[in-house]
Amino acid sequence: MSEPQQLQAVHSALQSKRSPDNKFVDEGEGNLGAVSSGSPFASDLAMQVLEQGGNAIDAAFTCALTMMLTDPANCSLAGRCQILFQMEGEDAAAIDGATKAPKTFAQEGRGPARAVPIPGALRALLKMQGEAGTLPIEVLVRPVIKLARDGFAVPAALAEVWQWREGSFADEDLKRFYLPQGRAPKEGEIFKHEGIATFLEDLLALKSDPFSDSKTANNFVSTLKTKGLRWTEQDLLSAEPLVGEIVSTGGEHWKLTTIGQQGWGHTLCQIVSFYQQVKPHIDTADKRQLALLHAIAQGFEDRPQHLKTLAMKEDPIAWDELISRVEDENCGAWKKRTEAFQEGSLADILKALPPKKGAWTTKEVVSEERDTTHLAVIDRHGNKVSITMSIGPHFGARIADPTYGLLLAHSYTMESEPIEGARDVTEQCPSLFSLDDMHYAIGGAGSERIPGAIAAVITALIDGHDLGAAMAYPRANWAGQEIRIHCDATNSLELLLEEEGLGVTITDRGPKDHLGIVHAVGRARSGSSIAAADYAYAGAAMAR
Repeated sequence: MSEPQQLQAVHSALQSKRSPDNKFVDEGEGNLGAVSSGSPFASDLAMQVLEQGGNAIDAAFTCALTMMLTDPANCSLAGRCQILFQMEGEDAAAIDGATKAPKTFAQEGRGPARAVPIPGALRALLKMQGEAGTLPIEVLVRPVIKLARDGFAVPAALAEVWQWREGSFADEDLKRFYLPQGRAPKEGEIFKHEGIATFLEDLLALKSDPFSDSKTANNFVSTLKTKGLRWTEQDLLSAEPLVGEIVSTGGEHWKLTTIGQQGWGHTLCQIVSFYQQVKPHIDTADKRQLALLHAIAQGFEDRPQHLKTLAMKEDPIAWDELISRVEDENCGAWKKRTEAFQEGSLADILKALPPKKGAWTTKEVVSEERDTTHLAVIDRHGNKVSITMSIGPHFGARIADPTYGLLLAHSYTMESEPIEGARDVTEQCPSLFSLDDMHYAIGGAGSERIPGAIAAVITALIDGHDLGAAMAYPRANWAGQEIRIHCDATNSLELLLEEEGLGVTITDRGPKDHLGIVHAVGRARSGSSIAAADYAYAGAAMAR
């Protein structure tokens, strides 16, 4: 079978999974506000908060807690998050809720307990709500407690991932809480979590993060010693969130604001900035994709961290130099690549991209080990919140504490470059974006695919597409040194890459195989609120 025939066979196999009327994006529009997240239950409870008179901060707080219950594969009350929010008429603010290494831990040896970091997400969410929320915590938390006790019907995408990962569940407490019938829940089955309900009851009783209470922290640490963790009470008590760095870039009609060194916001800014520089020289949809691939590759090259492991490079670019590359379109690295694009030499452009080992082949993507989740909220006043959360690979370290059944996170930093007390830096980049009088909160999931996926949506918005169309547009992205393209991408793009000898992997739209899962909300020109959620992983957009 020739390579084009192989390509068509892969297309047919992937596209046959979908019915002709299946959409890639869930959308909503209303006057009260809008929510987009990776869980229909989280989006629904967040909308209820807006209906009760809460603002975007209140709704995002409830949404995040609900995600930690209803999306255990990707986030946890013992996980990490990055928060970016903006109250109408004020500057944006960022809160760094990263996990971090304890003061003392086993730097040698193996095992799941070796790379379990101190939680950071919950205290960051409480800080956000305390600074800008309007409703009492009790009002925001009670519905989540009720959902934990009553249970929720497991969505198809979550059930698929749950069943996929259950074979790696060795921890007895993990199996007790997350394999309630001795197996992973099936689609539509009701999953309850009394442990999370109890933890949130403790939060209300203490009026603070239970991890910040000495008695609770001591008990938590003591029970985890049997699993090999070397956390101390002080590790938990001192795990305060930080004020996050913010970076931005923009043009005459648009502005992108995102997080800085605590995530990969610089990379996202570079990608979008480069695209704007070469936009006058883009005359086809395929060349648009090449420009984005080109920009993503440059962004990855400039990052001070290695892909996958997130370990620091031996000779990383200094942060001030990286910032200058974001801000200065005439800097050497960008200028050379822009000139190559202007000359129209595809070969010259692609020579600058990371090399693909081996001959060109077309294949289906091999499912990968890690992921993230995101939520975005906007209210009728224009207040916006963008929050990305993670616990590392699916189900984190695959360890649950015996008291509450909270999933513990995995730290790629502790695994690859162990430093006592070091904070985790991930590819997260929650963002705010404005285009003329349109305003958005946007972010994504998918490890190193995140900045490229967000950039694809933002550049499509700049090119004149509405939010739903920008989200649904087929993407090309990098996963490490491999080019991946959506199964509904054009054949001409694939053949163009083939001519240059680059390997292409064809990916479906999720949940195991995707090119980034994007969720976004915005304010339409009509004044109404809009939402769009990626269906790749149980995405739910709601607006009323």
